[in-house]
Amino acid sequence: MPTCEELGIGLVPYSPLGRGYLTGKIDENQTFADNDIRKGNPRFTTEAIRANRVVVELLERIGTEKGATPAQIALV
Repeated sequence: MPTCEELGIGLVPYSPLGRGYLTGKIDENQTFADNDIRKGNPRFTTEAIRANRVVVELLERIGTEKGATPAQIALV
């Protein structure tokens, strides 16, 4: 980021909420429609969601302390 600032380069993050995962709204029971890109994404398998739940739990804890949602904390 410092280099971008120094050179006046803008940065547009791609999928900053992990295609919805970092919102805390997706759990291992989530199903996706056939036309939803997440359906075939390895990040959204039941096992991956379960394994990565610790990340969302951390965002939730911080959000509770700060009065914010997991998504708001992820974007900070």
